[in-house]
Amino acid sequence: TVLANGVTYYATQIINNCESINRLAVTINLINTLNATNYSETLCDELNDGTENVSLANYNANLISNTTGCTFEYYSTLNGATNQISSDQINSNYNLSIGLNTIYVRITSINTCFQVVELRLTLVSKPIISIADIVPMCDNSSVTVNAGTNANTYLWSNGATTPTITVSQTGNYSVTATHNYGLINCSTTKNFVVVLSNVATISQIETVDWTENQNTITVYLDATSIGDYEYSIDGIHYQDSNAFTNLYGGIYYVYVKDKNNCGQVIKEVFLLNYPKFFTPNSDGYNDTWSINFSYYEKGITTEIYDRFGKLIKVLNHRENWDGKYNGNMLPSDDYWFVVNRVNGKVYKGHFTMKR
Repeated sequence: TVLANGVTYYATQIINNCESINRLAVTINLINTLNATNYSETLCDELNDGTENVSLANYNANLISNTTGCTFEYYSTLNGATNQISSDQINSNYNLSIGLNTIYVRITSINTCFQVVELRLTLVSKPIISIADIVPMCDNSSVTVNAGTNANTYLWSNGATTPTITVSQTGNYSVTATHNYGLINCSTTKNFVVVLSNVATISQIETVDWTENQNTITVYLDATSIGDYEYSIDGIHYQDSNAFTNLYGGIYYVYVKDKNNCGQVIKEVFLLNYPKFFTPNSDGYNDTWSINFSYYEKGITTEIYDRFGKLIKVLNHRENWDGKYNGNMLPSDDYWFVVNRVNGKVYKGHFTMKR
């Protein structure tokens, strides 16, 4: 018999052809729906990583007012929820992605009636603030700090409400950028510190030379150099290390550049070397002897001695020795030298004259 909603039916019992006098009244109340409703909510992507983990069970009470005795199943498709397709079922612990995420929730009551409703969760991005943790500011200058343009409102620790501020004092700062998504506001706060930077001051350049190609240059900065620096010996290729190795003798220009664009300093450096022999035979090759590259260092002197310690010649930075003493040619032999550099360094060595 097809039952009608709201109609009262009566039941009796017959035993041995005797019908019961008392009749049981049964009133029918047909349930067409659980009165569950769709629910929508917008959430902020807290880590701004394009995903957010949520517990879908937390939204059960938003779908139906009385959850007592109800069971909830979550599906990725409407067909899956209607027909309880296991491959479409998803876990209550769910990762949202940026944009609209629609979850189909099958709610089954204690009397086995069910209803499928939509849980719509929209994940939106928080403002991205591309400010470094440390913001350098050139000495005796100021720096403009930009919080970006993907927010509706800004609030800086100094009270400013603009997307950018200009800072002329070092210290700790912060900015909160807020984007409005209708019923929800997503905010990001960035803390940063403004520090001073400046042009480097070179206190010392230490060189190790007198080799063919194993010379070194090491740059030392004064304590007043408070920036972040990189170093070069050609003005093109820079490195973080202040030491250069495996260098040939010659003239070099050392560049020290502040990475924060506060300027650079350039200093000239000489790596000296000396010929191990010379042949003063007037053939145009190796006819004279001098310290290699000494002509770059005005004030350098070179004293030349014979094997008995007799001073033969004193050369300035531009002079060469032709193998003569008082106009007379000296014999083939080993000769010794002492170099006195402008920086106070003294080098000693010996070479051979071949005729």
